[in-house]
Amino acid sequence: MPNHHGEPAITDGLALTEKRLLSLDARKIVRSFAPEDFAKLPETLLNGDLISDALKVTPFVLPLRDAVWWGCLCAWHASNRKTSGVQHDLIETVVRWVIEPSRPQLQEVGGAWRADRLRTPGGCCARAAELAGRLSDDQTTLKPRNAFGAAKTLVAASQMALVAAHRNAVAVSETQLVLFGLDVATGRATWEQPETIVP
Repeated sequence: MPNHHGEPAITDGLALTEKRLLSLDARKIVRSFAPEDFAKLPETLLNGDLISDALKVTPFVLPLRDAVWWGCLCAWHASNRKTSGVQHDLIETVVRWVIEPSRPQLQEVGGAWRADRLRTPGGCCARAAELAGRLSDDQTTLKPRNAFGAAKTLVAASQMALVAAHRNAVAVSETQLVLFGLDVATGRATWEQPETIVP
C-alpha cells in the first residue's frame, strides 16, 4: 500500500527509552505500549501531566511528512503567525517540501538549513525535512535518509519555537504544541487544506 506520508520515526519503544530523551515515568509508559498504539502516546502522556515528554514524543510517532508539517506549525505559531524575512522564507521552503517532497525540494531545504545553521525553528524544520528524504520515483513512498534524526531535530525545533514565542511575547505553551500534533494526527490540521492554518 502506498505511504506517501512516510512511516513514523520509531517502530518500537527501545529507540526512545534507550536514548534517555524522556523522563523515567514517560519511559515506563512507552515500554507498556504496543507499537501499533504509539500514535496514542502524546495524548496519554499529556493526560498524565507529562507535558514535556508528550512534546518530545510527538514527532517520533507522527508519519515523517506529518511530523515536519507539525514542526512548521510550531514555528509559525511561535511567531504569532506573523513570520517575515528569513524565518518566513525558511518555513515557506519547508512547507513546499511537505507539499511535494521531491528531489528539487530536498535540495532547497538542504540549502535552507545550511544557511540558517540551525539557529531558528524554521532552520531545524528544514534540516528535519532533508533527513526525512523524498518521495520514491513512482511517488508512492517517502524514502527517509534518517527518520530518527529527523524526529529528534523536530524536537529541537519545537523547543526553539517555545523560546522564540517567549522572546516575542507570544502565548504558546508546550500543551498547545502537543495539541497541534494531535490535530495533525487526526487530519484536522493538514497541509492539504492550509488556508485555515498558514498565511
